[in-house]
Amino acid sequence: ADLVAAVRQGIERGSRYGLIARLGGPTADSVQVVRLREREVEREMRLFGQPFRYRVTSFDETLVADYARWRAEKLGQVAAYEVATYREDGLIHLDLGAAREVGERLFLPQVEPLRATARQATPKAFAQRAQDLPQLLSLAKATLRWRSLEGLWSRIASRSRSEQLERFASDYAERAELRAVAELHALSTLRARQGQQTLDQDARQRLYELGSLSAIVHGEPLGQMADVLGLAVLSLDGPRHAPHFRAARRLVLDFVAELRRGPVSDRADAEALAALAHAAPERLRELARALHRAKGE
Repeated sequence: ADLVAAVRQGIERGSRYGLIARLGGPTADSVQVVRLREREVEREMRLFGQPFRYRVTSFDETLVADYARWRAEKLGQVAAYEVATYREDGLIHLDLGAAREVGERLFLPQVEPLRATARQATPKAFAQRAQDLPQLLSLAKATLRWRSLEGLWSRIASRSRSEQLERFASDYAERAELRAVAELHALSTLRARQGQQTLDQDARQRLYELGSLSAIVHGEPLGQMADVLGLAVLSLDGPRHAPHFRAARRLVLDFVAELRRGPVSDRADAEALAALAHAAPERLRELARALHRAKGE
């Protein structure tokens, strides 16, 4: 309480510390105390040929975690890394410390396993897993993830660990910001059509679908597609009916349907996932743009 009061006073004096509210989350409303790097910087991004304006508050250290992270730590669980979150008024919060943690805990230790998996991701490897959906999705995800990060790794492999983390965190935060902007833009479009009423589960699923497709079109498509596949994998053991999980599974089905050759079968789906894993970036953008157009009508 004393720390929060001190931070509040600091905010009033224009200090580098701030409070970020987490409202309406799955567990409880809460706040986190952070060290700010930038406060409400105005930015603009072109999405589908139109300018979209938003604001960014970025922070590089969390002094007091929000309730969800505090609870996870107390229970000995691994808290989810939310690098970019947004508010409906157009403000995006960018957690640069979380981006660095992703690099330290999830990227650097996985460089060699990712590279090895991608090398083994031949059409035969997909065919051998034709009746094992979790393995198929995981293989496609790992292949796309490595292809997405291979260029970055080639530039930083010889650098010091601290520089590797810094470069990875910067790249990851940029991708996360674009994903948040894409979803915020999709939300503003939905709001313009249906007003301010609370989004139901179906509307939220559509929001996540449109946001993901927009991120593939406007961002780095290999990594954004890997994110979709990652959520689809998690959904197999998680709360299957959560809107973002439903959206991920729906998008995987949509992409597979576009790439499948011949009648539906386990083998045809495995071949389609292999094609997805090795698709050129522009091919993914082309497919995502067409799906976005169809779903946005």
